[in-house]
This record gives sequence, structure tokens and C-alpha cells, in this order.
Amino acid sequence: MNQQVRLSAELEKWAWLKARLEAESFDAVSLVEAMQSETDVEECLLEIAESALQDEHSISAIKARIKELQERANRIDERAEKKRRVVTATMQNLQLEKIDGANLTLSLRNGGRGVIVTDPTKIPKQYFNDADPKLDKRRLRDALELGPVAGAQLPNGGKSVTILTR
Repeated sequence: MNQQVRLSAELEKWAWLKARLEAESFDAVSLVEAMQSETDVEECLLEIAESALQDEHSISAIKARIKELQERANRIDERAEKKRRVVTATMQNLQLEKIDGANLTLSLRNGGRGVIVTDPTKIPKQYFNDADPKLDKRRLRDALELGPVAGAQLPNGGKSVTILTR
């Protein structure tokens, strides 16, 4: 039986029993002792509290796993960016503007107005999303176009690679 349904049933039993015992003029201590021995309200409350603790432990484990996965995603993102830089630099050095492959086409293009983060701890909090402590690079880039922002700078342009899949 659902814990809350069971608790409701026990509370009804408690109320019914209390009304009957009060009619017989039980003293307060005897009344509570009788109701405790004749109902499972306390057992229900203990089960619900234990379930709440289990839920809280699950939340902690989930948060820890999310943190691990986010760290992993960040490492993979850094690795992908390094690979793109290798492809871009090599294509530039070999003066290859375009490479057609069976599954991919690589094209060099002029770099956009990205953001280079030199020290994330110096970037003002206003450039981070509120709900998620992730840097909002678009907002930061817009601010950098108006003037300097500590901890970040605009690149001088350069080239980047575009990868198109088929």
C-alpha cells in the first residue's frame, strides 16, 4: 500500500479511537499510549522519513554523477577543440582551402568574433548564466566589442575550419 494512503488510513483510525477514548475520560498520557499501541501512525511516519532520507541520498548521488559527466564533457570538448586547431593549422600551413572526403568536407574560413578566455576567475559574474554557472560567451563577446573585460579578449580573427557532414 502506498505510504501516504496507509498513513491516511492510520490517521483516520487514530482520530476515531481518540474520539472514543476521550468519551470515556481517559487521561492524556493513557489516551496517547492507547492510540500508539492500537495504530501504526508512528511506524508509517518512520517509513516515510526513511524514504525521504533514501531520496536525499539518491539526489546526492545523482548530483555527483552529473558533476562527473560535466567534467567529462568538458574534457571531451577541450579534446575536440584541440583536434580542430590541429586540422586548421595544418590546412593553413599546407595552404589547403578545402578538402572533400567520403563523409566530410573541410573548409577553411575566416575566424569569427569568438572570445578567448584568459582567466575565467576575473570575468565578472554578469557574463555567466544565472541558472547554470556557464559562461555566456555571446554576452561576453558583445561586451568586449564595446571595451575591455577582465579575464577575456577578442581574437585577431585568423582562420577556423568548418566541418560539413554528408
